[in-house]
Parts: sequence; C-alpha cells; structure tokens
Amino acid sequence: MANWEQIGGHRTSDRGGVSGSQFNIRTPEKGLQAGPVNLSGAYERQTQSVTPEALGMSEDFLRFMQEQGTPVQSREEESTTWNVGIAAHLPGGVLPPFMEKVLRPKSFNIKYGQSEQSVTNPLGEEFEQSDRMRGIGGQAQILRGMFGENAPSVGVQYMEPNRRDRVLSGSIGVPVAGGNVELYGSRNINQERPNEGIVGIRGRIPFPLLR
Repeated sequence: MANWEQIGGHRTSDRGGVSGSQFNIRTPEKGLQAGPVNLSGAYERQTQSVTPEALGMSEDFLRFMQEQGTPVQSREEESTTWNVGIAAHLPGGVLPPFMEKVLRPKSFNIKYGQSEQSVTNPLGEEFEQSDRMRGIGGQAQILRGMFGENAPSVGVQYMEPNRRDRVLSGSIGVPVAGGNVELYGSRNINQERPNEGIVGIRGRIPFPLLR
C-alpha cells in the first residue's frame, strides 16, 4: 500500500532572499482500481518570492529607482498543474454479438490536464500563461468472427501534450505460431519544429530447440 510520503507532501523554504512553498498530491503510481476502471490524477501548486537583492540588484540602484518614483519589489511567481486519467478494460458483450464479430473493444483511456503560471516582475508587471494536455485511445480485436481468439488486435492513441503539438500512434498485432508480430507507427505534428514519423515491426516468435 502506498504511503503519504509517496503520494503527496508540502514543503516550504526561506533562504537567501528566496522563499516559497510547494504542495503536491497524486494517486499511487499504478492508479486507483475500481473494478475494471483505473483512475489516476495529480495536483501541484508552487509559489516563489525572490527579493531584489537576491536578484542581484544593488542598494544604489534600488535607492535610485525609489527616487524616480518606481520602487522595485520582489519577483513573485505562482504555478498550478493538474491532470486526471481514466482507463478501463472492457469485457465482452459491450457491443451486440454480430458487431463484436467484426470489432470487439478491449480497453480505452482518456487523459486531461492543465497548467497555469503567473509572474509579477520587480517592476510590478504581471504575466500569465497557461497550457493543457489531453489524449484519448483504445484497443480492440477485429474480425473475431473469422479468427476467433487469434483475431488481430489494433490500438490507436491520440495525444496533445500541449496546445502546439499532436501525436497520433497506432499498431496492429497478429498472433503467429504461439507468438505475436506487430506493425506500429506514429506521427508527431509540431507547429514550431519539423514533423516526425516512424514505422516499424516488432514481435516475439518462439523457435523450437534443435536437438
């Protein structure tokens, strides 16, 4: 059983003009199982304050800025990140029998998360930015009416790790001689750098020992 040191904690610090706090909590590494459904999630919040002196500003400069009517303050930063995920293994019978002969869903997963950050610089100017992550995917057997338990398995996963990038991956596995051969591929669609793709074959086939 996971303990609290593994799934969360709170920490504060104050040293050399830099102070802050961090709080985080998450589900155990393998998630929380509720029947065929697995739940996962995490939450983290951080704050930090850095004095002008810790930023390397001299007393003469601070005094000058004060005389100019532009007092310099500490740099303040706050960030929050959270994510949740649901994964489920599906038993048979989700679809009508005649449909499962063509497509039998085996599992699916959904993920979503957000991050937000706000910064106030020493001149009092505020900056904010945010991002999000989301994804969905699943696995299924196809053509069970023709191949039975040896039917091919397919998997598809769509992921957006942030608002700029997208990743689409898939695979199809075919049982062969007590093993399995899988064709897989993925495509990264990026806004700020070249797109990338990969296609390959992997598998495990037992060979009889030679005597």
